[in-house]
Amino acid sequence: MFGRTVDFQGVSFGGTADFTSCDMKAGALFSTNEDDATPGATFWGAANFTSVHFGDYAGFYGAVFNGEAILNSAKFDNYASFSDFSSTPEKDRKRPWRFSHATMFLDKVDFTCVSIALEAQFSGSVFWKKVSFNEAKIGSNAVFLAVPERSFAGAVFLGEADFSEAQIEGNAFFADAVFMKNANFSEARIGSDADFAADPNKGIRGAVFEADADFSGTHLKGSARFQGAWFSNGADFTDSEITGQSYFQGAKFLDEAKFYATKFDSNAFFGSIIDGNFLTGFLGSVSFGGAHFADLVDFSSCLFKNEVYFDLVRINGRAVFSTTFEGPFFFREAAVHGTADFTGAVFMKTASFDESHFDASAYFGSAAFSNMASFRDTAFHTVYFSTTGRAGDQARRLYGLVVSLGLLVFA
Repeated sequence: MFGRTVDFQGVSFGGTADFTSCDMKAGALFSTNEDDATPGATFWGAANFTSVHFGDYAGFYGAVFNGEAILNSAKFDNYASFSDFSSTPEKDRKRPWRFSHATMFLDKVDFTCVSIALEAQFSGSVFWKKVSFNEAKIGSNAVFLAVPERSFAGAVFLGEADFSEAQIEGNAFFADAVFMKNANFSEARIGSDADFAADPNKGIRGAVFEADADFSGTHLKGSARFQGAWFSNGADFTDSEITGQSYFQGAKFLDEAKFYATKFDSNAFFGSIIDGNFLTGFLGSVSFGGAHFADLVDFSSCLFKNEVYFDLVRINGRAVFSTTFEGPFFFREAAVHGTADFTGAVFMKTASFDESHFDASAYFGSAAFSNMASFRDTAFHTVYFSTTGRAGDQARRLYGLVVSLGLLVFA
């Protein structure tokens, strides 16, 4: 047991450093100290902090873990600082940093079941091999984003990153973070916003996922911000729930994107433009099959290069699909309770709306169907296939159209 602050700044641990089950009741310092030109601690072998209790502030920023870092079931009663947020920009300008103020992990890292009462700070940290935050509990924000005023880039994950079943009570900040291998956020719970978004005004990129990104079963109680995020491989949001608003404008999905049975409890923005030309692109197949949109959903100005599935989707608010679909489009057995706006939409392959229900007005003015369009057994309240809603039918090859409610207008 350490009853008072313990200072390991500048210490070099040549072999294994085993602190298993230690009780550090006061502060624990393994960090850089600019005031006396001391670098962070260096661990040349394994560093074992299993079940360690940090009763006060714990600083690891500037530390280097050459061997495995094990913090399984460790408990932090205060901040867990693996990047330095203590200095002010004014102080930094007066005296530039001489040492790193982030943490370097050169081997595997285990934060499984860790408990952090306040903020977990990892901006600028680099994880060279697999890191696990499985079942971690963070009582405030989880900070992995870029901080330009601190000269921190977003955290870099060169190995697999496992955040499955993690519980983050505050915000999860991952803007500018880079995931080179699989990123697993399945069944995670985030109590406020999940921010993976670009901020062009600050020169911050969206998060980059170079391998699979798994958000299946994730529950976000705040907003989901993925503007400008980059998904090179599969992106899976199956069965996830987003309580706040969703922002995916400018995101790029280069491979399959799955939103099966995803629940969007507020407005969902996939389309429109950011900063003049920031467009959303789905280059692989995409499915929103069985998804539920409680309010507005906007896909305007998106680009869909492959097949798109909206089968069994439920949309309670307005739905905007004024965009281009280069692959087959399937909107079968869907239910739209608000206005459905397909004005100016371009369907380059087969488009099927079979057995869908539109409870309010549906607009297809200036829509272009280059291939077969099927509306078999579709139920409309009022539908317009004209540029003005009154004249000029533009639809082609409408097969088996059944109007069960309201007025169908072709005039």
